[in-house]
Amino acid sequence: MTEMFPVGRPAAAGDVVGRQEFIRECAIRLSEGQSVMIASPRRTGKSSVAGEVMRQLRTQGYGTASVDLFYVTSIEELAVKLLASLLENRTGAYQKTIRSLHGLQEWLNHTTWHAKLGDLELGLTLTAPILDPLVLLETAIATAERLAQSQGRRMIILFDEFQEIDRLGGENLAQRLRALFQQQHATAYLFLGSQPSLMQTIFADRRQAFYRFATLLPLPAIADVAWER
Repeated sequence: MTEMFPVGRPAAAGDVVGRQEFIRECAIRLSEGQSVMIASPRRTGKSSVAGEVMRQLRTQGYGTASVDLFYVTSIEELAVKLLASLLENRTGAYQKTIRSLHGLQEWLNHTTWHAKLGDLELGLTLTAPILDPLVLLETAIATAERLAQSQGRRMIILFDEFQEIDRLGGENLAQRLRALFQQQHATAYLFLGSQPSLMQTIFADRRQAFYRFATLLPLPAIADVAWER
């Protein structure tokens, strides 16, 4: 039984049941540049659905990156994980150096920044140590847009457990991120959250920084008949 119905981890592509139309709609919206929010309690399949959405988008040639905020403990760590995930869309030994804040710091401060990135010209001058974690995060977000533009394709970024943004930096961080995200033209976001009430507050309360930033798509239930095969 546990082999047929595994729990505690996202389902494999062939095991996602009964939500194909929802997955298709979500992928289309993201491919067109719309950001999407999916909120549902744990163990309801949203990570499996999101994984399939991102897999299909990669297959279609879109760039993808993902960060689970539940396991992020600081803004610095968020920047590192986002940048590392983004750079998986490229090739080169420099990817392996960006696995820690120290590695990121060394990489950003290196005088051969442009040479290391090859054709990816970020246009950043970083010769002094970066001490502000928000600057590190802004660099990662800027990299997403520059990657998308340099490769001539849209970048899709998945943030899982996005309600954790309040723990990491509160409203100040949310406002900073919204300001950066809304300036992007080649990057779209998929936000997941396991606390629907908090996610509704973040995206549907007019007093919040992310008010109406993403389309709210309810995760559909799986019909009993979908399990038969």
